[in-house]
Parts: sequence; C-alpha cells; structure tokens
Amino acid sequence: MKQLSGWQQQSLPPAAETGFLFEPQTGHTYVLNDSGRFLYDGIRNGTPPDLLTLQFAQRFALAPEVAAVDVGYFLDNLERLGLGGAPCR
Repeated sequence: MKQLSGWQQQSLPPAAETGFLFEPQTGHTYVLNDSGRFLYDGIRNGTPPDLLTLQFAQRFALAPEVAAVDVGYFLDNLERLGLGGAPCR
C-alpha cells in the first residue's frame, strides 16, 4: 500500500460536509461519497496509513484486505487528479 507520509496533507483543500471539493489552483470541483470523504478527511488530518485503513475497514464493515485495496485505489485517484502532491511509494 502507498505511504501517506509523502503527501502534503496541509495542501489538500478542505471538503465541505456535503462532500463537495473545490481545488482553487485549477478551478476543478469534485464530489466525494461517504467513503471518499472519510478517507480524504483522514489524509488531511495526517492519519497514518495503517490506522486509516483499519478505521476505514471498521467504519464501512469491510475485510481488512478489501479496505487496503480501496484505500490504495483512492490514493491512486488523488495522485492521478493531482491533489495533495505525489505519495511516497
């Protein structure tokens, strides 16, 4: 799984309670679902990757291995969209 330590958590724009996300540098907007918002907020708050995956699994009643895949996929998407800087691999 990717490491979150390389992410510039402070540079991530905040997401609204509704999941609406505006990236002011590009003007792009995104809408996060509940699970995306949970992960995004965890990354912004600096939650360590193993703990974030565990919390994600518990919150959404997922098997740990499924949660790890989902978290990795979410991080890949953030990287692809250019949000928050490049993660350390």
